[in-house]
Amino acid sequence: MATSESRAPADVPNLYDGLAVIVALSILAWAFLYAIQPIFGLLLTVAFGSAYAAGRIDDLEHAVVVAGLWGLVLVAFWVIGTYLGVGAAAILAVIVYGRWHGVW
Repeated sequence: MATSESRAPADVPNLYDGLAVIVALSILAWAFLYAIQPIFGLLLTVAFGSAYAAGRIDDLEHAVVVAGLWGLVLVAFWVIGTYLGVGAAAILAVIVYGRWHGVW
């Protein structure tokens, strides 16, 4: 596991940040132009960005937890298909994240 001394500071951009921006813009372009599902594309982009940021700021375990909880929200969006279902899944994901991270 990497220690904090061997990691680059989170506020200093690196090459992976540029690649993450390209991936995020590609997701948005796909959602708006090809799939014609802009809300789903925005959710995917925010999910990717927050998982990347969690991995960049903290460690891989944090990124996996954030990505998994976003996966729960995206599955709720795909299966239930209503904003109420997505909201409920998002609230549950925030509660689970808070319990995992030791906030509550």
